[in-house]
Amino acid sequence: ESAYPPELIVTYEATELDPDINGDSTVNIIDFSTIAANWKDNTCVTPTWCDGADLDINGTVDIVDLSRLAASWLD
Repeated sequence: ESAYPPELIVTYEATELDPDINGDSTVNIIDFSTIAANWKDNTCVTPTWCDGADLDINGTVDIVDLSRLAASWLD
């Protein structure tokens, strides 16, 4: 037996996604188009969450996701 404790594995689970969906450091019409293309899709699951459009990762692209994107866009 080892004198050391078993290895601790730490996992991280996101609670929301970044409104900069395409990762270009700007929230803009390109990010909006991803929301629009996935609008009302209720089959969003990990790892893609509907191409990143389900910002609150609740399984559906809806007004909450659009609101989060708009708040970041106007910030």
